[in-house]
Amino acid sequence: MVEIGEWIPLLASARLPKVHGLYIIRNTLNGKEYVGLTRSIRKRMAAHRAASGPWPLYQAIRKYGHDAFEVCVHLEGEPENLQELEILLIAERGTYRKGYNA
Repeated sequence: MVEIGEWIPLLASARLPKVHGLYIIRNTLNGKEYVGLTRSIRKRMAAHRAASGPWPLYQAIRKYGHDAFEVCVHLEGEPENLQELEILLIAERGTYRKGYNA
């Protein structure tokens, strides 16, 4: 089982738990990050691995390839209880202006 805070390759994210929570995806080549909140981290990673759509994270995955990305579970918990933390983490890590949150 993957531990909270442990970084693993995005392509290995099927190993992540089926939990609600806050996660971070990081580009290992340029350090840019994406902070997300979901009801199922494992399912959400499958969507991220598919990388379809016009969003900055998906554009970066297509540009750099899946191997350039890693993910970690930052915190487990009900999404409605973590919404404020997600906003604070996006601000703290600068992922809106200097990362992939849009």
